Amino acid sequence: MVISRFDLRIPYFLLAAVFFSFLNSLFLLQIFAGILFILWLFEKNGSKKKAFDIFSLLIVIFGLVRVASILLSDYPEESYQSFYKEALFYCSFFAMQFYFKAFDSDKLLNISHLYVVAAVLTAFIGLILFNFYIFINQFINIGIVYRTRSFSSGYMAFSSYLLTGLGLFVGVPHLIKRKWDWIAVAAGISIILSALITSLGRTNIVISFLILLFGIAIKKINFKQIILIIIFTTGLTLISFYNNYETFEVRVEKPVLLSDRDILLKGAKEKFLEFENPIFGYGPRTFRNVFPFLNEMQDKKAGSWHNDFIQIYFDSGVLGLAAFLTLLAFIFIKGIKNFRTSNNKAIKNNILGIIIAAAALVLSSLTSGFITSPVLSIVFAFMLAYLSGLIELGKSSSSESKIS
Repeated sequence: MVISRFDLRIPYFLLAAVFFSFLNSLFLLQIFAGILFILWLFEKNGSKKKAFDIFSLLIVIFGLVRVASILLSDYPEESYQSFYKEALFYCSFFAMQFYFKAFDSDKLLNISHLYVVAAVLTAFIGLILFNFYIFINQFINIGIVYRTRSFSSGYMAFSSYLLTGLGLFVGVPHLIKRKWDWIAVAAGISIILSALITSLGRTNIVISFLILLFGIAIKKINFKQIILIIIFTTGLTLISFYNNYETFEVRVEKPVLLSDRDILLKGAKEKFLEFENPIFGYGPRTFRNVFPFLNEMQDKKAGSWHNDFIQIYFDSGVLGLAAFLTLLAFIFIKGIKNFRTSNNKAIKNNILGIIIAAAALVLSSLTSGFITSPVLSIVFAFMLAYLSGLIELGKSSSSESKIS
């Protein structure tokens, strides 16, 4: 068992603060995640070793490959930035994993509640900004809000984050404990769906409806909730587009607008054929140095390939992509295995929620990306660490049941 030398209410509060800082304040996110990591540094090394598992090993391997690709980068000035811009991902993972394994079952299982509540709050804030940006600009200069987003991120990071909240929401029906909780759950899902729709990211909208359909198929969402979700989501979405219709009109007039992704794929194909360093790649953060068609892009400030698999391949080569794919594979291999073998319903539900959320994030990354995002990478670190903690809790529960 992993034992902390600190009062576990402290890391629990810090984790809650991290969740509520996602996309609402990058500054606060870094502060709270940084304090959590510092706390972890002062833990006993023996306890840290007990928390180390296959996910920890895979993170270390991926990190070492990234370091090698930075040191061997064709453009060192750009790649060296990754040392401090990606550090929080690794620091957050090890700190979160440790405390998830130190928490008792009540605290650990309650983490999913905190996460989905934070996701609903973030979606609600995004809808407020989208509906009332003209009024808000009288007090705070946030500019024109063409798509639903948060204070500190764009619409793609916003909608990808909400997909993980929706996935965990659907997988965790034990949120419903009191008589009328099913209405609150339906309302929460509707707020997230409305925010996703008004963010106008077509890929993520499709993924959100697939999550919903999956939840219905496995009977995590009942008929009464479906009706309420349809009513609430339709109402919120229509009101939002009525209050802010500029970008919606563009989407209606040009429904197949590719948002530069055809140019990105063309560039990826050309660079793939002439790739000179397939083992370690060009180095992280070198997109603008190597992409051959920057002048053809509508978004002249684009800084990534908008696809994590292409991004990792060109950044860190075959070794980086192999490490990344292995890490993703183990989420589903370990998750599905422990979901099938666990006898604890609450643990099973949370594992299912993480599997759905991770699948949604991976699908979303085909047209965006999360692993190098300052916010979404921490979300990914959370999912890995939480799954690791749930698996450990499942082992403890099985051992206790055998003893009894």
